[in-house]
Amino acid sequence: MIHTIYSSYSLLHRSECEYYFSLSWILTWHSHVVYDRDDLLMLTDLFLAFHPLIPIYVATVLINSCRSEVLEQDCEMSSIHGFLLKFPEEFDVNELVHNSVELFNKIPAHKIASTGNIRLNSRYIDIHVDFIWINHDQKHFEWFMELLNELEMEQNEYGTLMDRFLDMHMYITSALQRTDVKALGLQMALDLIHKEKNIDLITGLKTRTQTGRPNWDKGGRERDRKRKKLKREEEELKESGYGPMTVFYCGSPVLAR
Repeated sequence: MIHTIYSSYSLLHRSECEYYFSLSWILTWHSHVVYDRDDLLMLTDLFLAFHPLIPIYVATVLINSCRSEVLEQDCEMSSIHGFLLKFPEEFDVNELVHNSVELFNKIPAHKIASTGNIRLNSRYIDIHVDFIWINHDQKHFEWFMELLNELEMEQNEYGTLMDRFLDMHMYITSALQRTDVKALGLQMALDLIHKEKNIDLITGLKTRTQTGRPNWDKGGRERDRKRKKLKREEEELKESGYGPMTVFYCGSPVLAR
């Protein structure tokens, strides 16, 4: 990002317009330029629901989209101020949001925060959730499927950021284990359909349902590996250390032990 728009950033810096990378400018800008109600709602949703540094990415994408026009302006605050409040006259908000999130995924916010010595509130530090659901049969999954499907759709839309938030692990105990010879044909068919259509026939989710019960030792090691990876990334923020692992459980007391 720095190399791509260095020349335009240099102009903003010399004309004392660096504040255009803040949320206040984005709000002022889209109140002057964006008139379509759906576009306004989309941008507002992005600012409210996404990372607090997302305005930096939106401003970067906007300014970089008309970098040549920016560089043609006089190096004076009034000149650049007037130009930036009105540009661009025509643009696709969907594309703006997509490119901003894509840039966010390429250059994580914690790197920008570390470079700019920005201290974020601890509630903005990434949280990862492993959702493990064990049921006896297919019917018992149905009541919660709509919400889980919405979560999967959001993760698919927002990419890396949401991918880091939630991993689903679905198990059905009444089905034969994958290692059972009687189940080989069925499991191969389910695997093939999931690979081709990216859908699980048991739940309708993208997450593949497993048979039997979880291997707690193996799963615990994998989750610990992910947690350590996230912790190493977050240490760049100069924030407090990663919080403890917390378990929320609902079900049989026998399994809880």
